[in-house]
Amino acid sequence: MKLATNFNVVPGEGMWDMMKGMNLEKIKELAGSILPDGFIESLNAKLIKIKK
Repeated sequence: MKLATNFNVVPGEGMWDMMKGMNLEKIKELAGSILPDGFIESLNAKLIKIKK
């Protein structure tokens, strides 16, 4: 996954373990104003469409 900060999060490396335990609300809280308005809502809408 490539983040807005332009670095990759790769399974088993670096911040992967920390990131996989976060929910969207926590990510939004930590990112603050870096994320554009509506980003979390748009991401959530796309995630809901993924078949489980």
